[in-house]
Amino acid sequence: NNNNNSHTITQRIPKSSTNPKSIAYLKLIYQSAQQALSPLKTHLFSLIDEKDKSKVQIDIHPLKQLEKSIFTAMCEFGGDFSMLLDITKASVKCTSVNTLTKILSRLISTCREKGSGIEIVKAQNRMDGFSFPMNDLEDSGNRDVLLNLRISGHICQVQFLLNPSFNNNNNNN
Repeated sequence: NNNNNSHTITQRIPKSSTNPKSIAYLKLIYQSAQQALSPLKTHLFSLIDEKDKSKVQIDIHPLKQLEKSIFTAMCEFGGDFSMLLDITKASVKCTSVNTLTKILSRLISTCREKGSGIEIVKAQNRMDGFSFPMNDLEDSGNRDVLLNLRISGHICQVQFLLNPSFNNNNNNN
């Protein structure tokens, strides 16, 4: 998953000299993650206009289980908890490419606004190779745009999915 063409992105705990490999640092990250949930929800729901409400489903996920975070840090990052960028997660499902593009464009515009409190720190376009309509089993997997957003100082992971088959009955979180 590491990309040699970019700098390493890590969770930064302001005003902390705590070792990123310590459980104390992990505790601080989880506090930061909890504080980021409400602003994440607010930012994501602000991207949807009235016309698109039936075409978009936003899910704010529970924080990643502590055990999974520890396992990931130990196995993938040499015990460095600052490398965990998916403790706070959300998904944005859109029924069409047009809607997905509009939502992403609004997000980019928001990030460009001075003082918006939101910044895109990493983006992965995993839509490549996607064909419509889905004619075979190989095309049936999720295709998405995966963004890491810094919100209130915490890096969150947001998955933007093209999911034309979901039924949105206004059950957004």
